[in-house]
Amino acid sequence: MLNELQPDVRKLLDLMRKMENFDATLGASRAAGMLIEPGPAAFDERKRMEPLSKHLREKWSI
Repeated sequence: MLNELQPDVRKLLDLMRKMENFDATLGASRAAGMLIEPGPAAFDERKRMEPLSKHLREKWSI
């Protein structure tokens, strides 16, 4: 079980870090009054990460 859990936890941590960085960057730019507009590809990537992270959390009851 640990052999299955380890890669999923690594992937989940990586996804969460990327999502937090994306959200924090947008939030900081808005707070500073310098609106950063990510491209459509960046928004698509962010949207793709959300269901995958949710799936991994539910898979392992995290």
